[in-house]
Amino acid sequence: MAEAYYILALNALKGDVLMALSYLKQCDSLATQIQVRQQQLKNLKLYSAIYSKLGQVRQEKEYLEKYINLRDSLFQDVVTRNLNLIPLKIKEEQYRLQLSKQEARILNQSVTNLFFIFVFVISVPFLIVLIVLLRKN
Repeated sequence: MAEAYYILALNALKGDVLMALSYLKQCDSLATQIQVRQQQLKNLKLYSAIYSKLGQVRQEKEYLEKYINLRDSLFQDVVTRNLNLIPLKIKEEQYRLQLSKQEARILNQSVTNLFFIFVFVISVPFLIVLIVLLRKN
């Protein structure tokens, strides 16, 4: 819903700047209520553009500063979130390494078991033939 008011504000900015400001205030109110920070960021930039068009430099500067502060805050949140994920990624890699070691161990044991089965299958008939030949002699 907030996005709809934002689009209305953008379209109204081409003609009626005061109407654009009205739509943007409604958009900003909704974005603040539902705490959509990306929308709030876009709103602050549009506020700055509207006040620039109205020639109100002080308000333009004020909203531009708010825009920069919120943008930096969002960036800091992303950086912090990514830094918090690093230990989880390290644990995940350690777990993968353990799994691959276990797989290698299991594969090695399987090869060893197959080798012993092969030797047993070959040696038993050979021993039987050898025993039969020795008894005949």
